Amino acid sequence: NDRAIVTYEQALPAPARSGRTDLAALVMGNIARIRSSRSEYLPAVSMGRKAVEIARVHQPSIVTNLLADLAEAYMGLADHQKAAECFAEARRVLAQRSEEGSEPSHAAQLGVMVAEGRVAIRRGALDDAIGVLQAALDMSERTDSREYELEINDLLATAFKRCGRYEEALDSRERYDAQHRQMFTHAADLRLRTLQVAHETATARH
Repeated sequence: NDRAIVTYEQALPAPARSGRTDLAALVMGNIARIRSSRSEYLPAVSMGRKAVEIARVHQPSIVTNLLADLAEAYMGLADHQKAAECFAEARRVLAQRSEEGSEPSHAAQLGVMVAEGRVAIRRGALDDAIGVLQAALDMSERTDSREYELEINDLLATAFKRCGRYEEALDSRERYDAQHRQMFTHAADLRLRTLQVAHETATARH
């Protein structure tokens, strides 16, 4: 994480020099996310707000995900009102795009929904968390967005358990474990195939 932050900070002047202000928003957003993951919420909020301001003008496609990250950083500061405002704006942006005929990507929608679920769990609003996460799970399954399913099932298992809904918690945990095994097996297969190709290539050369 330290190295990532240093690298991103070193990269910040490059977009300005090349006139790519849109990339500056992306880099700032990545720095903010890393700082938030380290519980450095004040600098995360500061950088996240700058990223959102730039993205509103120069890179609207990433505004909703930046707002979701900013909401989580505000939640780290226990500022529930600011977090709610960020999510409300993200929802408005998504709705506006749909009304204009420019349907938001599934990743943009799921990014906001999953972040809402995480924040709802942290503030103890378990029914809200379960509602938004079940909607997110349905969307991820319909759109084959497997990269989100794993975290959603993990979060649902946590929310259900805290509600005392143990059968549903167990079901979500079993889904999580099954998908985790599937992903691990798939990754192992890819590694084996890569090694096999490398071995065959080396043999052919000799």
